[in-house]
Amino acid sequence: MNLSESALLAGLPRAPSIYSPFIDPGLANRRRDQVLREMYSQQYISKSEYDKSIGEKLEIVPPTTNIRAPHFVMFTRTELENEYGTKKVEEEGFEVVTSLDLTIQKEVERFLCEEVAKLKSQNASNGAVVVMDPQTGQLLAMAGSVDYFREGYGAFNVATALRQPGSTLKPMLYSMALQNGFTAATRIDDSPIMFGNPGGKAYMPVNYDRRYHGSVPIRYALGNSYNIPAVKVLNILGVQEFVDYARQMGVDSWDDSSRFGLSLALGGGEVSLLDLVQIYSAFANGGYRVEPTPFIEILDNAGEEVSRVASSKTRVMSDDVAYIISNILSDNVARTQAF
Repeated sequence: MNLSESALLAGLPRAPSIYSPFIDPGLANRRRDQVLREMYSQQYISKSEYDKSIGEKLEIVPPTTNIRAPHFVMFTRTELENEYGTKKVEEEGFEVVTSLDLTIQKEVERFLCEEVAKLKSQNASNGAVVVMDPQTGQLLAMAGSVDYFREGYGAFNVATALRQPGSTLKPMLYSMALQNGFTAATRIDDSPIMFGNPGGKAYMPVNYDRRYHGSVPIRYALGNSYNIPAVKVLNILGVQEFVDYARQMGVDSWDDSSRFGLSLALGGGEVSLLDLVQIYSAFANGGYRVEPTPFIEILDNAGEEVSRVASSKTRVMSDDVAYIISNILSDNVARTQAF
C-alpha cells in the first residue's frame, strides 16, 4: 500500500462505520487527510511525502458481498453505535430484531431504479426511498441509492444526506399558518412582489409556470404548489419562527437560522429524507410526530433484552390542522389548475 492508503486505514479504527469510504467517501478522504497532517506535524513523513499524498484520489474497490438491504443494515449499525458506542458494538456485539420488511424492500429497490431511469433525460442519476409505518415509526424499507455496490458513491446513503427539498416543505409551512389564524379558505394574492434584502440583492419569487393566478385560497395555493403565495405566507409568519417550528417537526439540520431567507418557503434549507418522513408522519397521526427507528428489540450477546423499542410520539400540531393539510393534499379538485 502507498502512504495515502495507509493513512486511510489508520484513520478507520476510531469509527469504522462512519469513516468507511463505502459509506461516505468524502468524510473518509477528510479523515485520511487529517491523519496525514498529524503525521507531517509530528515529523513522521517529509514535506514532499505529505504534498504527494494529501488530496490524492483513492481507488476503492466496491464491496462484492450479497448483503440484503445494505443501506438499512448500515444505518441500523450506525444507530447502534450512536446509542451504545462503537467499542461496545465492535467488541461485545448485539442481537437485533429490526422492522425491515424484505418484501417491501425488494419492491422499493425495483421502483427506485425504474423512476431514476425515467429521469435520466433530466440528468438524474440517483435517488432514495424510505418507507415507515407512521403509527409506530418503524422503518420498513430503506434504499439509499439505486445500487449500493456501484463503484464510487453507491454506498453513500442519500436517505440520510442533506438535500434541498423543494416544495415538499410547503405543507409544513401551511400547517404553521393554520395554527396562526389562517384557514384553508384564507386568500393570498398570487401577484408579482419584490422583497428588499439589506446588503444583498432583492428577492422576487416566481411560479414555476411563470404566471400569476390572482387571489387564491390557501387550499388551491398548496394544492397547485404555487410559489409566490408560500413566500408571502412565510413573510407574514417570520423566517425565524418557521425555523423554530421546523425543529419541533423533526428538522435537525437548521442550526444556523441566519443563513436562511424567504426562499426557505420553496425548499431553500437542506433536510434529509428521514426528516421529511418525520414531518409527514404528523399529518398521518392526527398531529403527532413519530421518530423513525429500525429497531423492534435489542438483545446483548448473552440473549438478555437491552431494549424493546416503543414508538416515540410528540404532538406538534392539533388534529384539526393535521386533517386539513391531509385533506388538501388528497384533494384532486384543488390541484387541477397545475396538475
